Amino acid sequence: MTFLDVPIATEIAGQVADTRACLMDMDAPITDREFCEEMDPDACRALWCEVIYDQWQLVFGKRWSVNKNERAFALNWFGTPGFADAANLAGFDPAWLYAVFLHRLDQVEGGL
Repeated sequence: MTFLDVPIATEIAGQVADTRACLMDMDAPITDREFCEEMDPDACRALWCEVIYDQWQLVFGKRWSVNKNERAFALNWFGTPGFADAANLAGFDPAWLYAVFLHRLDQVEGGL
């Protein structure tokens, strides 16, 4: 099995199952120092997984948006430095994840 056979959306979705609950339970302290000491790394990773997953859903039509430009913004976001930051924070290799994205895009829409 190659990396392109991995159902990445399922992997990301699995990482974000408890994100909203974790964020609701957090009693965020006021100072950065306290915040860093109390931050749950798994909750942070889940948050960034959800950011990526949300953009993925927009691009591939799994999430509807009132804003007609939102899909275009999501499509253009993949491969940017902001995407790379989000991928790193989610625990993914940005180059690998972008390659998976491009492969999926090519399958669905015949490429860019």
